Formats: sequence, structure tokens, C-alpha cells
Amino acid sequence: MKNMRKLLIALLLLVPAMSASAFRFDFDNRVLIGSGNEKLTMGINKNDDDFLIFNYTFAIVNGPFGFSSYLNAFTDRASNQRHDELIVAASWTFVPYENGSIRFRIRPTAGVDIDGDLGLSAVQAFYDDIRRQEFSDLPYVDETTVRPYADLMVEGAYVLAKHLRLGVDISPQYWETFRFNIGAFVNWKRSGYRLGWDGNWSLRTTLDFGILRFEHYKQLGGTIGFGTITIDVLSPLREVTWQNSDAYVNLGIQVISDFEFITQQAVIRLNDWSAITYISRYTSGFPKQDKESTGVRIQRNHSNMSLGYLVWLPSFWAFTPFVELDGGLARWQIDFLYNNSFSHRETLDPLNTAFAQLRIGASLIPEGFLKFDGSTIKLAASIDLNWYFSSDRITEYVKQDTYHKDDYVFRSFQPSVYIGLHVGLDLY
Repeated sequence: MKNMRKLLIALLLLVPAMSASAFRFDFDNRVLIGSGNEKLTMGINKNDDDFLIFNYTFAIVNGPFGFSSYLNAFTDRASNQRHDELIVAASWTFVPYENGSIRFRIRPTAGVDIDGDLGLSAVQAFYDDIRRQEFSDLPYVDETTVRPYADLMVEGAYVLAKHLRLGVDISPQYWETFRFNIGAFVNWKRSGYRLGWDGNWSLRTTLDFGILRFEHYKQLGGTIGFGTITIDVLSPLREVTWQNSDAYVNLGIQVISDFEFITQQAVIRLNDWSAITYISRYTSGFPKQDKESTGVRIQRNHSNMSLGYLVWLPSFWAFTPFVELDGGLARWQIDFLYNNSFSHRETLDPLNTAFAQLRIGASLIPEGFLKFDGSTIKLAASIDLNWYFSSDRITEYVKQDTYHKDDYVFRSFQPSVYIGLHVGLDLY
């Protein structure tokens, strides 16, 4: 087992270097390296515990050939155990029929799944120490298992308009047992949505900008969900197709002192003057009483949905200042998860209040200076002035989690700092 741990650590260190230097494919091919966990969800799902601690992804696409590997670390408070997972698989894609707007694809996949003690608890302890979080010191499962994996995907797609595809797929699979996965999808270029069913309904969202790829999986009607971020190291070697930005996706983090945790933020801008903003916050902790005696874990969920206006000011040097005003609805919700086994969840009725935000900042790097595939990337930072109405109602609601002190008061005025990426998309 010690030798396997050394091998895994060596792979984690060597794979990024190999992918950047050893592989030189055509522009249509990809080498993806990434990571993720259940907190990369933009607050859409509410997991029962930490479960997927982290994920490490490495994948190659070379024409019809595909190779993928996933290294996952899980903790399961329900069974009071942890386990690691290494999945390695290869695939080959056939296109038996393609005529104008209709295309059929068949992709057989075969691989192996190694599940057990792969030593990733040491990696988790390292990251928890850096983030000053409590380490979930759960014992590993008793034994390591090796299981075969096989999948046969059959897909039919119809091109409704340029870059817009609708389709369905079905995949008989073997993974411990035989099962079927069926789905329907809509894609614009490489981004899109897939609604799937394999005994449970799920929704997979993909935002693929070429050099950056964001993916989120959500089990509908359940609490399982996670997100991944991957980088395509071959993107700088492909032909740039970006000419101008038809829309923007801004992804970043916002630090607000009264929330006691860093927030995730996503903004979709249709042009320089309008914005549709979705901000979400997710955290969990224990009540102020001793956690062993209460056996209760708390999740505090907060999201904003707003409309706004953004004005770009004249540029100077590499900076382009901007001012943005947003207003909309803030939603607050508290969940109690009991007995540390999370066999029961109690959700309080949500509280909805109005809010407004004034953002004053600047983007660094001129538009079009950093461009890859069909996108351009800029860095941005701002000082945000947030005003939450009905602060007295928010105070009384938040104090129900028993985590905050009795004299806690939520302030209406909440200054914050934002930093993120502004990705401009050429949609056509």
C-alpha cells in the first residue's frame, strides 16, 4: 500500500509536466487537467456532508481516442468511514452516420475502478491545515477493491441551428451491476445541459470556454452535487476564433466580513449595459454548544438574484474602470442535519429580502489581449457596497441556527471585496 501511495504522489506531480511537454496533438484535440469538489456548486445543491473532499482529473482526447483518469477522496459520515477512488478508462468514438443536420455516435468505454485506502487522507489533512479547517479523521474502509468498468454510449443529435444541437443518448453500463443511463441534452458549441436518469434524475451543466472548462453535476431531488474546473493545456496551440465578445461570464469570489466565509459569484452579462447576476453562498458548521453533545450540523445558504447596469469608463494603461449597480432579491435558508449521520434534515422556511449593490472596480488586461479559442480573459477586482433591507428580520432569522451569539446583529450595510475572471465569449 505504501508503494501505491508513492506512485499516486508521483503521478500528481508528473502528470502536469508531462501534459505540457510530451503531448503535441492537432488543434482539435485536448489535454485536460483539473480538480473539484462539492463546494464548487454556486450554492445550487446542499450536500449532507463533506462527502467528495476533492477530485483530480486528467483526460486526453486525440481524435476518436479518449483517455480519462479520476482520483477522488470521499468521507461518508453516515457510515463513519472514508474511502479513495481511482478510475482509469479508455474509449473510442465511432460515427456510423452523419448527414447534414443528423449525426449518430457510438462510444465504447472500458476501464478499472480501484476503491479503498489510497492514502489521500494525508492530502486532505494538508489542505485542511492550510485552510484552518477541522480535519475529518474518519477511518478507512476495511479493504481495497478492484472492479471493472464498461460503458456503451449510443447518441443521436440534430443540428437545430448553427452551433445549436439537440440530442438523446443511452448508455448500458457495468459498474458492480448492470444499469442503464439515458439522457437528453442541448449544446451550444461545447457548452450545454444534460438531463439524465440512471435510477435518479440528474442535471449536468457544462461551460466550456476552450482553455477553461467548468462542469457541475446535481442530483435532482437529492443532496448530491459537485463541480469541477479543468484547464486545456493545448488551447494556446489552437487557432484563435475570437473576434468580439457577444456575452460575458464573470466568475469570482466575494469576501463579506459578516458572512464569515468566502462567497462564490457568477455573472452573465448580455452587453456592457445590462447584467443578470446570481450570487450564492454555502457553508456548514456546528452550533455554539459542544458538537459532540448536540450532534447537529448546520448549513447556512444564501443566494442573490439581481438585475443590474454596468458602465465602462475610459481606459488608462492596462486598466479599464467600471461602475455597476445591481438590485434584486436575497434568499436566506438554514438547514439542521441531525445525529452526525445526516439521516434526518430539517429545513427552515426561507426568508426573502430586497438588496442593492454598488460595485466600483477595474479590469486588468485589455479586451482581446489574452484570447484562446473563442474567448478572451481579463482579470477584475472591485470594492462592493452592499445594502440589505429588513436587517432586523435577517438578524432574527440567522440567529435561529444557534451558531451566532445572542447579541448578534446583522448590519444592513455590508462592504466587500471582489476578485475574479471576466470571460468574453464569441458566440458565433
